[in-house]
Amino acid sequence: MNIKINKKIIALLMCYMLCVSFLPTYAFAESNPVENGIVNNKSLLVKEGDWLYYRNSYDGGSIYKVKTDGTQNTKINDISSCNITLDGEWIYFRSLDTSNKFYELFRIKKDGTALQDLKVKAHKETIVDDWIYYIPGTNYYDSHDGICKMKKDGSEKTCVLKQDEIAYPKISKNNLVYDLDKVFFLENEKKLDLNESNYEGYENYDNLKEMLYTSNEWIYFKEQNGKYYRMKNDTSDKEIIRVGELYTDSYYIINDNWIYNTQKQCLETMDKSKGIGKRTLGKNVCYTKIKIIGEWIYYYCDDGFCRIKTDGTNKTKIYDFMNTDIDKKSNYIVSGDNIYYINDYDKSEKAVFKFDLKDKTTKKLVNKDIVEVKPQKQWKVNFNKELNKDTINKKNIIVTDGDNIPVDITATLGDDGKSIYIQCDADYDKCWEIHRMQNGRLAGKQIYKIKITTNIKSKDGNNLSKEVVKEFKVQDDGYEV
Repeated sequence: MNIKINKKIIALLMCYMLCVSFLPTYAFAESNPVENGIVNNKSLLVKEGDWLYYRNSYDGGSIYKVKTDGTQNTKINDISSCNITLDGEWIYFRSLDTSNKFYELFRIKKDGTALQDLKVKAHKETIVDDWIYYIPGTNYYDSHDGICKMKKDGSEKTCVLKQDEIAYPKISKNNLVYDLDKVFFLENEKKLDLNESNYEGYENYDNLKEMLYTSNEWIYFKEQNGKYYRMKNDTSDKEIIRVGELYTDSYYIINDNWIYNTQKQCLETMDKSKGIGKRTLGKNVCYTKIKIIGEWIYYYCDDGFCRIKTDGTNKTKIYDFMNTDIDKKSNYIVSGDNIYYINDYDKSEKAVFKFDLKDKTTKKLVNKDIVEVKPQKQWKVNFNKELNKDTINKKNIIVTDGDNIPVDITATLGDDGKSIYIQCDADYDKCWEIHRMQNGRLAGKQIYKIKITTNIKSKDGNNLSKEVVKEFKVQDDGYEV
């Protein structure tokens, strides 16, 4: 009979993890991972062939596709979207519609047809063969069904691991790590609990295990006594790979071949045959964002965003952090001699860029100039005829934000009868919001769209001949959120 671990010990372990793991959670599209034909990086930007599929902040977060040379920019859906996954002719995505579809899963064909609501709110979704595995709810606090699966068309929904709460879930390849010490294998639907045999009591705290990383072949974990292990997914071939200090994150697993020594600030091969020290890499390497793609290592340090060959040669600074146009980019795809990315700098709208690694030039693939106004801006729209006052209302004059959500406004007819004044109804000095907020964090600059519909009528009863649309963003007032 197994005895559960003292909850106080687990609480200590969770608190410890929070202290060392409180890092930004930007979606990260590395070398566009493809497994069994599925482009499954759950990002704002994915690449397949010479097409880029991305979330368009200029159009309410809709999914667009554009050629890698910047041509054929094409709208696919009309839903504020995130977590884009490609599978054959289908695009799977999560809705950010805050009205009633928030975090609901959808799919649509790449040509923009056959939109289908899969009718489940989910997170940590991933496709394995004919199934989508997911955790119900918008976050793990919402979940009361454990881990579920459904067919890719949304049918045959079923629970495969019943558990009231799935804490700290992380999808990695074909498994799900959760509760810091458990892993659920999606292909065979088996569960592994690293601490299942531990007994209750603080005297056994040093032997508590913590999951670090999983791959298609290996599980990596550590004990609080400083020992780092790996074993095969079937729990065979268990071996010690490093011994660090007590209760300290001495090592960070990059992949099956590389490990970062946080004490020596050195990138080492797993077999210890080769190392790249801090003098070569640079100071203050952000080791949690190291990505190894082919023969190149991509990383952030004090020098900026850099890459270096795995043999320690050819270190190249891709860009300097002082260049805020491409600062903090975390959604990037390396393909050939180019890096494709969505600008993730909080104070700018997200846009798709192409960076040439050879000549270090940047090209904005989707160009759209949007007027920038003051937060207190009151719009005046002029017409060539006197207007019917009864048609000047919120149904006929609509302002939406970057997620296509209507904004409260006041629209009034001017004294001349030929103009409309539009201003924001926000509580704070009637100002337009500068930033977009999603899940409690900044998500770039807010992009508004004013739409004056053809339901507006002149005094003589004629409708407006065509719809008027104006986009704008708001100047930064210097206030940091």
